[in-house]
Amino acid sequence: MSVQVKHRRDTAANIATFTPAQGELIVDTTNNRVVVGDGATVGGIAAAKLAEVFVPSRRAVLDVNATISISDRLIAYTTLTAARVVTLCAASTYPPGTVLRIVDESGSCSAINSITINRVGSDTINNSTSFVMDGAFTSIALESDGAAKWTFLNNETVDRLSYLGLGTSPDPSNVLSVFGSSALFNGSNFSFTLNKSAVGNTASVLFQDAFSARAQVGLLGDDNFTFKVSPNGSTFFSGITLDKSTGSVTLGNARTVVADANYSALATDREISYTSITAARIVTLPAASAFPAGHSLLIVDESGAVSTTNTLSIVPAGSDTINGSTTNGALVTGYGYCRLISNGSNKWNQVGRRTNLIAFTSSGTYNATPGMTKCDVFLVAGGGGGGGGALQSASAACSGGGGGGGGGVATYTFTAAQIGASQAVTIGPGGTAGGPAATGSTPGGTGGIGANSQFGSLTKAIGGGGGAGGQLASVSGGGGGGGILGSTSSGSGAAGGTAAFGASSGGGGVASSGVTTPSAASGGGGGANGAAGGASGNTLFGSSGGGGGGGISAANAVTGGGVGGYAQSGSQFSFAAAGAAGAAGSPGSSAPTATLFVGGGGGGGGSSLTAAGAGGAGGGPGGGGGGGGSAQNAGAAGAGGAGGAGLCIIVEYF
Repeated sequence: MSVQVKHRRDTAANIATFTPAQGELIVDTTNNRVVVGDGATVGGIAAAKLAEVFVPSRRAVLDVNATISISDRLIAYTTLTAARVVTLCAASTYPPGTVLRIVDESGSCSAINSITINRVGSDTINNSTSFVMDGAFTSIALESDGAAKWTFLNNETVDRLSYLGLGTSPDPSNVLSVFGSSALFNGSNFSFTLNKSAVGNTASVLFQDAFSARAQVGLLGDDNFTFKVSPNGSTFFSGITLDKSTGSVTLGNARTVVADANYSALATDREISYTSITAARIVTLPAASAFPAGHSLLIVDESGAVSTTNTLSIVPAGSDTINGSTTNGALVTGYGYCRLISNGSNKWNQVGRRTNLIAFTSSGTYNATPGMTKCDVFLVAGGGGGGGGALQSASAACSGGGGGGGGGVATYTFTAAQIGASQAVTIGPGGTAGGPAATGSTPGGTGGIGANSQFGSLTKAIGGGGGAGGQLASVSGGGGGGGILGSTSSGSGAAGGTAAFGASSGGGGVASSGVTTPSAASGGGGGANGAAGGASGNTLFGSSGGGGGGGISAANAVTGGGVGGYAQSGSQFSFAAAGAAGAAGSPGSSAPTATLFVGGGGGGGGSSLTAAGAGGAGGGPGGGGGGGGSAQNAGAAGAGGAGGAGLCIIVEYF
């Protein structure tokens, strides 16, 4: 079939509504292209761009910004001394399938002297808005879809890439983007290096969930190696930190400091330390199911201020149990601690704690701490008071007062069932001091009996006996009161006080030929007739009696008082010093507050022709008072020393 070829020139607007005959060639003067007619297609079929034939293919750019025209094919930067911008023409105006190249011929392109390629309007460049060339002699090739997209045909295919996509589109925010199921780095010797430019910067590996961070590992703002986790991508918790200098490991939340407040423990806590506490506080445990099985949680009072008033209670969450019970185990002792282990389900077990040590120095009520399984009760009664010294005429013998007996001691272990919810605690006061003789030629007053201490109806300790008053010449020195297990008997005359259950009677007073001490520990020493007062015995474990007061011989010779006893189980207790002639006896040493020790006995007072010494007071708890020294009628006799008050200490076990 023969085709007649016709030629014409026209505008794009006219061609768009005209159907050229088959074989007719029309030059589109608007878009610089040739249209071929097929006799059916309105506007004809685009055959070729005139610019491909008639427009030079390379445009040199000398160190300026550039705007792409539809006739450009190669933009070559021949010199470059600053960052420059190349703005593309609209993708819809550029011939589709035609290649546009932008190249750095200067070799000066860099991160500082970069070439940024920008889109026009809402066009995209590889689905982005721009692209940056920042390497020497790099180039980029693009093609237009004739509508709204520019696509890379190459991405700086020389030695250096600005960013790269493997299995996915390149991402300008990441120099390397990889999509796939696995990656392999292989070699005989292989190292993977992450470097940062300064200590305060970060070199890390970030793990994400749906592009939200959940874990981070590396040098995070310092040179220590840190593992962090996050529940939401914004809040991070340090799990493990390796010190850069020593390699020592610090666990996250290893020590949580709490200052005087209630606290709900976290599953990440490992130590909860109270640095101050002024009221009862509560620590609520995390759910046992949320805490790692086999890991321990330590709760400790660093302040030392925890007490029976400022308790630190430990409460399980929900229906969890502690040692099989839903009741809490409170700390009531300063510097106490409790260590627990979770089974990872619904149980906590106490694997270590300081026992609660509760002290009563006055009567009150013991309320059992929840979770207590048994307790030891240590009970001390009041010590007996020492007897007062006698007054006697000149050239006639007389004796000083006897020392008071030590308060009785009782110990027993009770179960939680025996204790119940509470028990009344009665603390016995010490016996009163025996008064000195007030008129001439009269004996001294007898010391008061120490009061009993009692723990409900379960056990009690018997008070120490009172020392007998100093005696006149017709009777030997005043007897010491009974002690240790206690006695209601006071010394009378020469005989010592009798102890209950046959233990630790007080020493008897004697004539000028000698001095008698108690037959067993804790009784009070006897007063002396013309000699030094008797010394009290020392206990292995129990309250000590007071020393006897000094007497005066028929030859008007004065003597010193006897030495008070001490508790051998407590090395901090020494003999209570006896009074020298005419001087008061020293008080017995007291035990430290809230300990299992007992007090020492008071020393006996020395005698004097004019002003005799008083007996020393018994130390607490339970020490017997010393006896007072004697004097002649023209002088003043010494009073006995008061006995030490009792004590109750309860040691709770869980």
